Amino acid sequence: MRDTRNASQSLKRGITTKWIMSRHKVKMEKMSKLRREIIELERQLKQHPLGAIILKATIKQKQIEMKNLNFRPVVSGGSRRILGNY
Repeated sequence: MRDTRNASQSLKRGITTKWIMSRHKVKMEKMSKLRREIIELERQLKQHPLGAIILKATIKQKQIEMKNLNFRPVVSGGSRRILGNY
């Protein structure tokens, strides 16, 4: 007969891992979106230098948003334990 307590613990661990990975995926998507936006703004800056002040301020704001995400890529399954409650 299986111990129900062990089954419930593994279920909780699975839900926690799923939650951590879903949060990681959201952060990863936000980072890639911000990177794409910064690249586009830098391209516009090269084409239209007259709006340099506004474009540079927007680029700086996007870079600050990226820094505030505190994104650390998950490399292997073992690193999920290190991340904790993401």
